[in-house]
Amino acid sequence: MKKYLFKIGIVFLILFPLILLGTFYDYEITYKLSEIYYDGHKYIYTPQAWIVPVELISSTPTMILLAVCSNLTYIYIKKCLESNQKLKYCGWFMITFSALTIFRLCYTLTTEFTKNYELSLIWLVGIGIISIFLFLLLCYFLNKIKTDILKSIIDLVIITLCVGFVIFGVMAVIKFTWGRPRLRNLIDEGNMQGYLPWYKPMFFSGYASFPSGHATKAGYVFILSIWFRDNEKAKKIFNAIAWIFVTIACGARLMQAEHYLTDVVFGTFITYAIIQFFIYLYYSKWMEKCIKLVKKFFDVKEKELEPSRRD
Repeated sequence: MKKYLFKIGIVFLILFPLILLGTFYDYEITYKLSEIYYDGHKYIYTPQAWIVPVELISSTPTMILLAVCSNLTYIYIKKCLESNQKLKYCGWFMITFSALTIFRLCYTLTTEFTKNYELSLIWLVGIGIISIFLFLLLCYFLNKIKTDILKSIIDLVIITLCVGFVIFGVMAVIKFTWGRPRLRNLIDEGNMQGYLPWYKPMFFSGYASFPSGHATKAGYVFILSIWFRDNEKAKKIFNAIAWIFVTIACGARLMQAEHYLTDVVFGTFITYAIIQFFIYLYYSKWMEKCIKLVKKFFDVKEKELEPSRRD
């Protein structure tokens, strides 16, 4: 626990100056970076060309990771625990979730790229056909993974999924409860006086600026560091790349006038804190007790659910 608190404390101290800066200058920072100007009748802004691709890339790894891990969970249950009826239901849920996640990814990429958020039926059918093709392709390649390899990584797959469900559940509750309007909302409504600092929530207003969902999606890649459990050097390199990736993604959201500095900082910090907490649990004795409870609930007597993690 001390190591976990130390990591979180260090990251908070690094991010605290940004929180402080955003508390006083959130509006000015996003306004300046997004290059908004007033033409005498309305506010206008034109995002730079590189921003849209960065936004697409920032959310793509998360969706792919969730789709792959849920699919692997289904394959593991099918190959190793097929006789367990309760786990069969769980497997069907996982494979359905994988398919829906791929559809969601294709839908998001389409709407973000075209900037058309009210797609026609023809568009939806086309996205559905592409999603089915990608889903079947994913199933084909993942089914080729050998059973012994699957058994060796299933604990990593499950912890990755659990982290994703918790993070996006927590963020969704905060976002739609807090109700902070985006600068983009103010531009569309022609009322720049509607800005509110992060510490003044408009509960259940329908707005969803705080915290940043894209920062959360980008920050979700931090969980992949646990996959380098046998290689500390590779883990450090990956963490450095992950922080660069998250920083660029957050910068793009500011320049898009979709978020404020405190939105992306809090989104990143909350995501990082949750991930580090799960990593702490992953290596704790509590995890062994949790596995026993899961095995008891699903009547699993095999040893496949035994953790393969290393201290």
